[in-house]
Amino acid sequence: MAPKAQKKPVADQKNKKLRKKSVEAYGINVLKTLKLINPDIGITRDTIENINFFVNHILDKLMKEASRLATIARKRTITVTHVHAALRLVFPGKLADGAISEGNKAVKKFNENTMCYD
Repeated sequence: MAPKAQKKPVADQKNKKLRKKSVEAYGINVLKTLKLINPDIGITRDTIENINFFVNHILDKLMKEASRLATIARKRTITVTHVHAALRLVFPGKLADGAISEGNKAVKKFNENTMCYD
């Protein structure tokens, strides 16, 4: 019969601080985008929370899939190729194509605006 595992002393358990898992908040960006499109329409906090949950869930799914693909390829870094492949696996057909093209446009615009002119 195997010996039972010993429990940690209570003092050690009390000294550990519990931390909340940090969650990104996209609600303010959703609200700003809505106001750009139609300034007359408002949005409730519950709706912002639901949209925030949805965006975090989708991003989590994409990053898990990209991480899995990088692990299969025996890479320690997630590359653009892994993210594109994850998008194609998670999103259906034209939605994945649109997401990839919009992502490429956003990266191109970002790079153009942040270039150093030395």
